[in-house]
This record gives sequence, structure tokens and C-alpha cells, in this order.
Amino acid sequence: MDEPVDYWETLVQSTLRGRWAANDGFDYRTALSAIRQPVLHVISDGDTIAGEPSEAIAFLSPLRDRTVWHLGPAHPEPWRTLKPTHMGLVTHPQSEPIWDAVAAWLRETLARAD
Repeated sequence: MDEPVDYWETLVQSTLRGRWAANDGFDYRTALSAIRQPVLHVISDGDTIAGEPSEAIAFLSPLRDRTVWHLGPAHPEPWRTLKPTHMGLVTHPQSEPIWDAVAAWLRETLARAD
């Protein structure tokens, strides 16, 4: 990992406290409910950094306008067999169908915003 030590210390403390908070006490998870824009939340069974998919879904549940895509066996092809890692989702060429779908989601979502 190439993240700074302060990042990991904050992450560990947040995990131990059971809330996603900065060292100064700012509660990021609570602040999620203030976000009014649509959010696309893409989760992969191959992502071992973000934890279990159900945990990732619950973690961001305060978001008001969220679309969740869970890449794994519960989805039709090609989603069922695509299980990119945390960074593979945005860097691996096999994730191209996901990128195309994200672009389509953005086009549709932004068109509704006009």
C-alpha cells in the first residue's frame, strides 16, 4: 500500500470506534446523508479491501440517492463472472464492460438532471 501512515491510523481508529470519523471528530458517515447528488456504488466480490459486499452496502446506506451494482454471482452475465479487485475495477482491461455501463449510467443520470 502506498497510502500515508496517518491515513491508516485514522482508518484503524475509525474501525475501533465503530464510526468513520476524522481525527478531529468530523463524522464522515453521518455527513453522507447531506449528499443530494445521485451516487453509483459499484461493489465487487473480488474486492477484498472494502470488506464483504453487504458491509459496503450498509456502510454507505446514509446516501439518499444511491444506485448499487454488486458484481458477483447474483447478477446476469457479464456481471456474474466479473469480479475485479479494488483497483482492477478501474484499471484492468476486463473491466471495460463495467466502464461502458458506468458511462451509460452517467449519461442517463446527467440527462435527467438537465
